[in-house]
Amino acid sequence: MKIAIYCGSSFGNNKIFNTKAKESIKFLSTTDTTIVYGGSKAGLMGTISKTAIDLNMEVIGVITHDLAH
Repeated sequence: MKIAIYCGSSFGNNKIFNTKAKESIKFLSTTDTTIVYGGSKAGLMGTISKTAIDLNMEVIGVITHDLAH
């Protein structure tokens, strides 16, 4: 199953956002799930991708052509 996750390239004003992002990915790692996300290493997107990669999940980053340069 592929799940798209939409989140910010910042951490927000409360540390709970980062904590919950990690918890969500840890839960999804117990299933056969591929993460599709916004392609950035910054903020919550970075937390999502790094946590998923650390847990050996498949991760697909999507970014617009204009932002890729």
